[in-house]
Amino acid sequence: MKDEERLVPHFLAHYERIADSIVVWDNESTDRTVELLRSHPKVEVRTFHTDGLDDARHLEVLLETKEESRGRYDWCIFADADEFLTSSRGWDIRRILKDNVDMEVLFPKGIQILARPEDLPLDWSQSLWEQRKWGYLEPFYEKALLRPETKGWFTPGRHAVFGADPSRTKKEPRLSLIHFDRIDFDHWASRKRRRRSSANIQNGWGWHYDQSLEWYRSEWDKEMKKVPLLREWEELAG
Repeated sequence: MKDEERLVPHFLAHYERIADSIVVWDNESTDRTVELLRSHPKVEVRTFHTDGLDDARHLEVLLETKEESRGRYDWCIFADADEFLTSSRGWDIRRILKDNVDMEVLFPKGIQILARPEDLPLDWSQSLWEQRKWGYLEPFYEKALLRPETKGWFTPGRHAVFGADPSRTKKEPRLSLIHFDRIDFDHWASRKRRRRSSANIQNGWGWHYDQSLEWYRSEWDKEMKKVPLLREWEELAG
């Protein structure tokens, strides 16, 4: 995380109900992110430094956490501050994971949340779930849950997994990863621009973090064309 003080309270309120332990790698935040994280009893904050979002270094520190989890935890989810794991109605996440005792990689449905023109301005002190209910299925955000002992690991960006046993890998339709990304234009554009990384650019990754404000406005306007096709996230999650 870096400078996510707006999202941190929502992130913690959600994952404290799911996770036994929450390890957050903070990339030298300058706002209240670390203060908020350290105030929570389930959170361990670790610090690293990169110039923007360096996906290679990011994967290194996350892999360290995965290896440390062997023998301690059954499953790991590597979520960004705006990514929230949830389940279909009537299903408990822990029950779903127990049902998949023979699996080592689970892919949830990806659901991209999108602010509609008619939505009220976002109030960060109130529930995101109540203010931004509409979205669409996005396979690009089917980010996997991993067992710590799996040999599988992520490609840059964590949008795919390589090296895992195919017979122990599956899509789990009862799980969904809600991406509260495009919930407010100024917030969205600011997060993208501060993730600019010279290391990623050299590797040919994250080109969308190195764009002008006008480019982001154009991309936002393109997304608005999807508004008539949006459905409530609860319907999409099942």
